[in-house]
Amino acid sequence: MNELEITDGDIINGELSQAILDRLARDAESITRLDLSGCANLTTLPDLSNLTNLTELYLKGCANLSTLPDLSKLTKLMFLNLEGCRNLHFTPELIRQLAELEERGCRIYYPRSEEHTSELQSRYGISYAV
Repeated sequence: MNELEITDGDIINGELSQAILDRLARDAESITRLDLSGCANLTTLPDLSNLTNLTELYLKGCANLSTLPDLSKLTKLMFLNLEGCRNLHFTPELIRQLAELEERGCRIYYPRSEEHTSELQSRYGISYAV
């Protein structure tokens, strides 16, 4: 298995169902692409650090997702789609290793470092600060 697509029907009380959590644990090393696009009822993501080969994470349209787990251990993660995650607040330190970030509709909290803000602007085209 390389790809796991999760739908809103797999969400219970804002969290991934136990069946999906079990599948993530069982297939952790083989999952390279995780797609939760359109899971509007998702409010919380579990720890994903065991998905060591994950290269793409799609959270597009997860409108009620408010925070991200620590993604720094996902060293192969290169693409993150957060488009339309309007309630999501995150800091760019969580996503430094990415090659591509799609973040329209999110609130990004920048550190006070001018150097880091400049890096984000040049790497991802992010040209605003909150």
